[in-house]
Amino acid sequence: IPFIFQVLKGFPDFAKFKNGYAVISLTGTFGIADTSGNVLIGDSFDKVDLFDNGIAVVYEDGKGGVLEIGKDRFLTDSEFDSVGLFSFGFLPVSVGDKWGVIDSTGKFILQAQFLSVTPLPNGYFAAASENGYGLVDANSNQIVDPKYDNSDLVDGRFVRLDSREYRDWE
Repeated sequence: IPFIFQVLKGFPDFAKFKNGYAVISLTGTFGIADTSGNVLIGDSFDKVDLFDNGIAVVYEDGKGGVLEIGKDRFLTDSEFDSVGLFSFGFLPVSVGDKWGVIDSTGKFILQAQFLSVTPLPNGYFAAASENGYGLVDANSNQIVDPKYDNSDLVDGRFVRLDSREYRDWE
């Protein structure tokens, strides 16, 4: 199996590209460059995570913020203690020990109020509280009460709660 990668001239470590962008480092901190080696965001961050939609999560002093790469603008301040993975157009974020969800513009869809939250298809979220897992919609309406021990997404369209309840979200 052929392995293809591109090396950016002048950077000590080769950069892995994702949709035309790469995380770079010259000084032990990180930035973002394009496939031509043009530095788009200087290497001033503690950590950089790239996502498929031209969004990056950048960390400064242990806090994460969301950056729109092509427009070089922050969608959020560096206010998050942890950041999950973009899924179904949403990004789980934590403030302290509570989790919420922002959209690709940086707007909170669900305020940070859950023990954990996972985006699901069609604007639903598996959300955990002290009482267990349940389902909420993008308006924080409770769809399934939080009383289950766990939640799983099955085949990309079914939510399994506590291995007993199935619901089709297509």
